[in-house]
Amino acid sequence: QVDRAELPDYPSGYVIESDDGNNVEGPETVRVRTRFAWAQQDHVDFFSNMASTLDIVPIEGTVGLPTDVPGLEINGDSALALGIFDEPPWTSWGTSDSSIDYDMLEPDLKINEETVNDQHSPSVHADLDSGLVVVVWEDGKDGATWGRDVYLRWSDDEGETWGDAGDSPPYHTIRVNDQADGDQKLPSVAVAPNGNIVVVWQDNRSGNFDIYVQAFQYNGSTLIRCNEDGDCSADCDPATLACNIRVDTGAADQVQSLPDISVDNDSNFYVAWQDRRNNNFDIFAVRSYYSSDPCPDVSPDLGFLPEGAVIFGESRAVDNLCWGHDARISDDPGTSSQTAPDITALQGVQVQEILYEVTEDVLQVTDVITAPVAYVVATWEDDRENDLDIYMTYSEDGGETFVQDQRLNNDKPDNSTNGFKQQAPAVAINQWMKFITISKDTPYGTAATTVEVPVTTMHIVWQDFRNSTPGTNDDPDIYYSTITVEPDGQFPWPVQFQPGGQDKVNEDDQRAWQTQPVWQGAPDVSATSSGLTLAGSDSYNAFVTWADGRNYGAGDRPNRDIYFRLFSTVGTPTDFVGGNNVMVNNNARLHSFVNGDPPAWPGYSEDMPPHANQRNPSVASTLVAQWPTIFDGWVFVVWDDDRIANPGENYDVYMTRSNMLFGGHRDTFVAEPPDPDVPGQGVRYGSGAFVSRIFDGGSPD
Repeated sequence: QVDRAELPDYPSGYVIESDDGNNVEGPETVRVRTRFAWAQQDHVDFFSNMASTLDIVPIEGTVGLPTDVPGLEINGDSALALGIFDEPPWTSWGTSDSSIDYDMLEPDLKINEETVNDQHSPSVHADLDSGLVVVVWEDGKDGATWGRDVYLRWSDDEGETWGDAGDSPPYHTIRVNDQADGDQKLPSVAVAPNGNIVVVWQDNRSGNFDIYVQAFQYNGSTLIRCNEDGDCSADCDPATLACNIRVDTGAADQVQSLPDISVDNDSNFYVAWQDRRNNNFDIFAVRSYYSSDPCPDVSPDLGFLPEGAVIFGESRAVDNLCWGHDARISDDPGTSSQTAPDITALQGVQVQEILYEVTEDVLQVTDVITAPVAYVVATWEDDRENDLDIYMTYSEDGGETFVQDQRLNNDKPDNSTNGFKQQAPAVAINQWMKFITISKDTPYGTAATTVEVPVTTMHIVWQDFRNSTPGTNDDPDIYYSTITVEPDGQFPWPVQFQPGGQDKVNEDDQRAWQTQPVWQGAPDVSATSSGLTLAGSDSYNAFVTWADGRNYGAGDRPNRDIYFRLFSTVGTPTDFVGGNNVMVNNNARLHSFVNGDPPAWPGYSEDMPPHANQRNPSVASTLVAQWPTIFDGWVFVVWDDDRIANPGENYDVYMTRSNMLFGGHRDTFVAEPPDPDVPGQGVRYGSGAFVSRIFDGGSPD
């Protein structure tokens, strides 16, 4: 019995129940027998604690934490509570056909169905209008270290249900590569507004790694595998046909690896990778185009984009999805390495002309003429200054040409070396509306007006060692920065860069038990505008994830968790989680823990196994918000996780999602029909949290 009366203030107890007449009229004394004491003595106890899936959240700036409940006293800065990410999936919690523990021991969604031989390196992307969410990963079920494949799983209801492989369509789990031999690794995926999906990966079927893609098209119920001619009207059978396409068109027998893919809002795809065709790694890229004719085997070498390719305008699903000729986009003329690229793209507009009229000697602007522009942004690790830095370049013509690349990290003077590394960049892009004053000199004076125009913001994250001990790289952090591209106010309105600050993302990560700097790495970022339409957007939201080692210290089993932070410049994001670091994964422990003699992990026992290790997060967002208003969409995060099989060796791909409603992953609860006697109405409801097996062990001890 969890409730009891306490006179005079709470005659019915603290908890509103349908029957308040059965409360315990105690207190009662109960004798409890236990072999061991239950004690929370140190951080090992705490992070293996009895409230295992509850998150540690800061009270300040976390929406939904009830701080004014009668009888509740808060005298600290944090609380154990349900988090903003699903725990466990709300669709199965408490339902009659769920598992006996209501999925509380499996609070995160496992994406891959096979669990042998390691599945890792996931990538996720989503589209708001179609509800499509697609996850790809590197899968070792047919080869633990060699002969790995790329697999895909998809949902068309915003990640609510995922289907099974099954014996009949629609097949929700698909092997992407059509080559049984060789090694296929490190996939990335993009989902277009027109229903096209493209997966890219590195593939050594020819004896060295090349860059391959496979396109699919969603037809409203299932995925159609496109053929090598770019035709998506009928399913290509990989058992009898060559469906995959190689896109590094001029690479000969050198290594191409670490690909990344993005898609713009007009359904054009862009792929970047690191390329050794010049005997040192450079960054190369290629883009798709649409054609009414079958795609050529190799696009004509007429520049980055073939003549007649469709860049702007409505993307037509009936057209063939083709690929242009690849091109180098890094500018360094030397032999230093450019590696680990990340690419993103967006269709936008630019100011082209001001129209005006003169009436009775009064100069008046009548119209502002804009033209479409296809922004493509790429970032990478660059060694030209003899310590890794983050460089970037961008294109305004759909990737036909790129501007001179430039260094992003500002921890040292230009063309210098300080020995601190910056690496593992990721970039996202979004567009929003901004009021600016633009002017043009005319024979009648200066024509000027204040106009609301679209501007474009690039969001870049990376792993940064600038806070390390001098002469070492022992303290990695995650940094975030922005660059906003907007027209200059004076004719001819050239594009100008407005760089933002460089913010350390990981905060409050110091723990008393740590004896060395905390490790943070593998960042990713996704960005959305603040409105459902461009006209309704006046800023942006950026969603950053990374792997974080703050929850362990010397002598512990390494336990990296996936953390999240929101960056926003609209409304009141701190009423949600703006500025706070929030754990994404649900504190899972090893499922098959055998310690051995001598013990592999001193301090852990079978009833208190160590937590699992989470790595390599990928984030995608369709969430549109102008805080505190949330219009639509979700944030999706996937990662590597070793909770099931051999720790540190066998990983699986897990996912969770959030609509940023703390402790409430759907709408407010209202009984049908509304009943004033039913408690909880008008409150956002959340999912459950696993407390402990220790209280449900089936033993009198």
